[in-house]
Amino acid sequence: MQLVVSSGKVLIDAEREQALREFAHGMPLPEPSRRDIATMLEWIDIAIGTLDRDNELDAARYAALVLDKQYLRLAARGLMPTRN
Repeated sequence: MQLVVSSGKVLIDAEREQALREFAHGMPLPEPSRRDIATMLEWIDIAIGTLDRDNELDAARYAALVLDKQYLRLAARGLMPTRN
């Protein structure tokens, strides 16, 4: 399962995309052509807002989304390796 940044775009493999949809209770992800860092950060914020952190499964989903969000923030600052 991969979520990586390449040339300013967020690339998500099929397995990770399915997991993200499940984490967000079915909320669709932006189209691949629109998956820049800012758009994906906004999507993650909305997805996090749908979760009940008191629910054990949603708490795990919350943690995974927060990690993705941190990765994207670091990538936006040039602090993470990217694929070119």
